[in-house]
Amino acid sequence: TEIYTLSLHDALPIWLIRRVGALIIAAAIVFLMVYDVVNGRGFSDWWAQHAITTSLVSDLLIVGATALIFDEVQSYRQRKERSVSVAAQGLIVYGQAREAYQAVLANVRNPSADPGIPDELRDLASNLLVASPSLFDDPAARDFLLQLDRLMASLFAAANGQSDRPDEPGQTSRLTDQMNQVQASFQPLVARF
Repeated sequence: TEIYTLSLHDALPIWLIRRVGALIIAAAIVFLMVYDVVNGRGFSDWWAQHAITTSLVSDLLIVGATALIFDEVQSYRQRKERSVSVAAQGLIVYGQAREAYQAVLANVRNPSADPGIPDELRDLASNLLVASPSLFDDPAARDFLLQLDRLMASLFAAANGQSDRPDEPGQTSRLTDQMNQVQASFQPLVARF
């Protein structure tokens, strides 16, 4: 199956059409009210003589306003569901980041145990590739993605023994600081649950 993520670029015409429709209906209602007030009973008398037109226009205005309200409620629900979906994807990636962090930290502390890149770090990289498109579209998740990217670079460098701080205490404290930054950037996503 093909997976398609609706981006802001794709959704812009839908948003624009919805807003223009609301503006037109609001302008029509305001125009009719102002015209009636300014011209006294002139417009009301015209409406009284054209009962079919009056009821048709008022029904159309009611239907239009109802449709816009319904559309806004639907749009709100979709944004909420998408927000929770992004948070769930972030939770999966965050859990894998914790596992990769702990595996690399164990390798740094005891390099003779299992040299090389831990499987947890490879899993994190593949999970991140899958989740990145939806995380990137969300501003809070984008910050989480940035912090995660920095952590991953440091984890790969530490796993390969290419850290700019070869001393173990400095290296582990740097990794711990970066993991704490990832955790702090993840908190806004957790709040969505």
